[in-house]
Amino acid sequence: MSQATAVDSSDVSAAPPAGLQRKARATMPRVVCPLVLSWRADKLAAGTGPTTVAKSYALLRAILGTALSDELIRRNPCQVKGASSVHTPERPTATVKEVYALAEAIQPRYRALVLLAGFLGLRWGELIGLSRRDVDLKHRTVRVRRSVAELSNGQREIKAPKSAAGKRTVSIPGVILPASTST
Repeated sequence: MSQATAVDSSDVSAAPPAGLQRKARATMPRVVCPLVLSWRADKLAAGTGPTTVAKSYALLRAILGTALSDELIRRNPCQVKGASSVHTPERPTATVKEVYALAEAIQPRYRALVLLAGFLGLRWGELIGLSRRDVDLKHRTVRVRRSVAELSNGQREIKAPKSAAGKRTVSIPGVILPASTST
């Protein structure tokens, strides 16, 4: 166990001794910005997804921000504007007419699924995670309580939504209610 990890983590007043701070600053390479730029460019060139690189960069920036606050470094070398954000193009959505056409064209047993997907804005995993008790026709609501994820080995995992906001109750539009219950 290193000396740094032996410090009692409940003691928030514990800070590295001034000598250790000076030593850390002195041993930090002066050419860190080009190193960070090079690391980011190499990851993108190697085919690592832009979202993964952006999230990794954001984590590195946060870690080095903490080092800066702790006076272990003089400045944060993560200075690339926009490197932690990713532009995601708008996804095309089906029109109301297209949703109804798809619902008519598909096997009748999947009609309610298509209508709920098209008009409630649920994710695929949330849709297939629904059970009969999640659908309240009297109050025209759907409770999203779980999601199904397909793992890389082909198995499915039932889990809670990613965030607290993911657990929610969604209203079923009255115009689709008769169509979604007639199957």
